[in-house]
Amino acid sequence: MAVKVTFRVGNRRGVMNQDVDAQNAFVEAMGEETIRKAGANFQVDVPRLQRVLDTRIKASLKQAVAFAAMNMMGVKSNVNTQGRADPTSILFNMGSERGLEGEGDRPIFNPSPTLAKVFGDQGFQLQWQALSRRTIMKKSGSANRQARDQARKFFVHTGSLQKEIRALADNVVNRTGTVRVYYAKGETTKSPRIMANQRRVRVGQLQLRFLPGVPIRTLKGFLTEDPTYTDGSTAFEKSLGLSKDALMKLQGVEGYHRPLLQPVFSYWMLTRIPRLVGTAISNAIRTR
Repeated sequence: MAVKVTFRVGNRRGVMNQDVDAQNAFVEAMGEETIRKAGANFQVDVPRLQRVLDTRIKASLKQAVAFAAMNMMGVKSNVNTQGRADPTSILFNMGSERGLEGEGDRPIFNPSPTLAKVFGDQGFQLQWQALSRRTIMKKSGSANRQARDQARKFFVHTGSLQKEIRALADNVVNRTGTVRVYYAKGETTKSPRIMANQRRVRVGQLQLRFLPGVPIRTLKGFLTEDPTYTDGSTAFEKSLGLSKDALMKLQGVEGYHRPLLQPVFSYWMLTRIPRLVGTAISNAIRTR
């Protein structure tokens, strides 16, 4: 009996079938070896698969939030002596040449024209409009060069916002969930509770729903497969339980929204998480 794996991502209310294309990343991540195994009769240790995915997805989401807190919040605005400087560019590499050990797996800040050209159509560049010189001087509160250098960092009072987002990294899965694994054979769908009492099941149809707590309509970068496509209302950030003060800082004043968590989450869900899922499923398959 060949495998048939169905992937669903997030809470789908309000999106209909818009996320079908984005979910191809999960299918492709299964790889040729898994597809080869699908041609034979085999079994999957579903409880073990559930545990492995829980652990790996939790760790990966923590890395995503920590990356946003420690790297994207620390990036500095370009600055000119007169007028407004060029925007800060953040490159999301969507190609396959990210490196076997994960190098190149993270967004790149202010890539050189040569590097941007290498990624070409496989990369998306998010641009944050530069802070004005007047804003930097106001934030620094003095003529001290070191203070001005710190004031070039995006977001006002970065310390408190960074602290809140770093705390979010430790409990983000309480809001998003990790994965729910279901097994269906014919017209019967078995719930995780039933499956917990079955060490191994012969695969008819494996159904996996990732990040069930995420209102996927708020993560437009995932739906469009373009991490730079974001929602300025910060509805996604609200779903994570951030404070009103943090939401105000992330939203920014009108016309100056600098998306932080949304593009990182979308990028992780389109690249890193599918690969770890594909590996876990392949390892869980046991031919008879």
